[in-house]
Amino acid sequence: MKNLSLLLTLLLFLSITAYSQVTNLKVNGSSSNFTMTSGDQFGWSFDVPNAGDTTLVVIWIDTDQNGNLNTSVDVVWTFFNQIDGDPNGQGGPPDIDGIANGHVSFQQNLGLAPAHYIMTFNNHNNIQSIAGTVTNLASHTFTVSGTVTVPNGFNKANIMLSLESSQNSGGKGFWNALTDVNGDFFIHVSSDTSGNPWTVRTNNNTIFGSAIVSPQGYSIVLT
Repeated sequence: MKNLSLLLTLLLFLSITAYSQVTNLKVNGSSSNFTMTSGDQFGWSFDVPNAGDTTLVVIWIDTDQNGNLNTSVDVVWTFFNQIDGDPNGQGGPPDIDGIANGHVSFQQNLGLAPAHYIMTFNNHNNIQSIAGTVTNLASHTFTVSGTVTVPNGFNKANIMLSLESSQNSGGKGFWNALTDVNGDFFIHVSSDTSGNPWTVRTNNNTIFGSAIVSPQGYSIVLT
């Protein structure tokens, strides 16, 4: 009887461990190697083991473009918690259905920087990941350009610049681009100027650690 109880306890533990993670993960409708064009719809969906679960989502720039996360080379763009059933978001996207039902999803038109990415989803210390590629906006009307100056010892490449709308609603949000090896960037934008005024700022400041990032942003009007 003692052996049977021990076996049942072990099986229960293994069952909890096996299912305490994100499942049925899809990004832009794909379970592997997602693709999108900047400015189009972008989103993801996944299931969590418990209703109301919190999942840490991290979006990495896949700098070596091999589809495998290498934390010594790849660069964090952004990270946030996404809570099953939260319609408002906690510093990140909401769960669209707003119901704590074990299913989490998000979708919106986004002007993501053309690049290779890796997204990781951490639930109960189990991580699921998926890689993908964002291609250039098919036809752009505006180009916002500049150069980022970095402190000594910092890499000029793969700094995310965002052009953010003051009217972050109705599918609006941001357009962004990555700096090249010289710190130069070119943000391509569609013809829709209804977000005026816009703010240009660096968007992955975690890479600078305690270094001062100044100015915090520039306000511009697209005409």
